[in-house]
Amino acid sequence: MPRPPLSDEDLDATRVRLLAAMAKLVAESGYAAFSMRQLAKEVGLTAGALYRYFPTKHALLVAYWSESIGALHAELSNIAGQVADARECLLQMARAYVAFALEDRARFRTMFLEHDHGELGEFGQSTTLLTPYDVFRDQVAVAIHAGVLKPMAPAIAAQIIWASVHGILTLAENIDQLDFGDVAALADLAAQTTLAGLA
Repeated sequence: MPRPPLSDEDLDATRVRLLAAMAKLVAESGYAAFSMRQLAKEVGLTAGALYRYFPTKHALLVAYWSESIGALHAELSNIAGQVADARECLLQMARAYVAFALEDRARFRTMFLEHDHGELGEFGQSTTLLTPYDVFRDQVAVAIHAGVLKPMAPAIAAQIIWASVHGILTLAENIDQLDFGDVAALADLAAQTTLAGLA
């Protein structure tokens, strides 16, 4: 007797599980070592069943990056649309990025700390990757125009603020020998201190 077809909810749940498992494997071993066969084994699917969801390794990686970037972009856009105070808006965006990094460390490592060795191809060169940062940079420009931050190129100010938070997250993820304590609190202090310095 044939198995009943999977519902859309079942297909979506499996797809989400595959993307999460892929991120875990890449975070552990890097893009170069990752294979579809390894993923199939990790999630208990046959290779044929796996290719039903993602026909190629490239398609899998692009789907993962697209959905992750899309989620971060949506969160930052939502903050930009709801928080009127320019300084508070930047601070909330920084906090959202910290939450994005800490709620799924495998995702953060896969996206920002692993060299993709050309696996992402054209997608890796596309401007799509920068859409969350573009929202942040545009809000920095608003803050400069409002006099909340000193006059300077918005791109430079955005890079300084973003780097202060990203640097804390990256160091905490990569250096086990140092105790960074509450990483979210430390990143928040870095964002506030940087904003104060640029005020």
